[in-house]
Amino acid sequence: MKNGGILQAPLKKDKKPRRVRCGRSCCVFFCLFVCLLLVIFVLAVGIAALIIWLVLHPHSPQFTLESAQIPTLQVIQPATQNQASAAATVNADVILSVQATNPNRKISIYYEVITVYISISGAQIGKTQVPAFFAGHQNITLLVAEVKAQSVPVQSSVSTLLQSQISQNHISLQARVDVKAKLKIGRYESFSFWVHTRCTLVVTPPSGNITGHLQSHSCHMVL
Repeated sequence: MKNGGILQAPLKKDKKPRRVRCGRSCCVFFCLFVCLLLVIFVLAVGIAALIIWLVLHPHSPQFTLESAQIPTLQVIQPATQNQASAAATVNADVILSVQATNPNRKISIYYEVITVYISISGAQIGKTQVPAFFAGHQNITLLVAEVKAQSVPVQSSVSTLLQSQISQNHISLQARVDVKAKLKIGRYESFSFWVHTRCTLVVTPPSGNITGHLQSHSCHMVL
């Protein structure tokens, strides 16, 4: 363009600065960084757990059935057989002696809840709780749990089976011990956990003044 005989070059527009874009590479880098942190964390926790296990070598508490006494065990048939709602009932008194063992040399155990159940042919007839207690290193404590059943209704199949076993002088009972406990290492206390013990008992029935006693048993523990 001419302006007083002087040619002027056209004005150039200033270019906007380009933005630096991370794009996909930044996302990939961030994901790799997070994964690396997770791997390091998992490895650290695993190494710490391995060191603790090697130093303390922890063992779960153990429960052993020492004896069982049956002062009372009766099956009472309904007075009226014609009523559909009538059911046989069971009266029972079962006393179990259970040995609780803490096999750990450096770990104490606090037993928070101990519940004992007694069943006949899968039908629960009673339960009781043992008071909470503290067990030091390599401690052995003898627990006595008495389960009483008073007029507990049972199905006819259970009452018939129980009467048959009483006449044969051997009765099969099922005992269950559910324990809620936590470990103590110095000042540190672990979270609470459950230990379940299941036992099958064969006992003699009581007769007159003679108390029924344990003949044989088998137990297994479930964590």
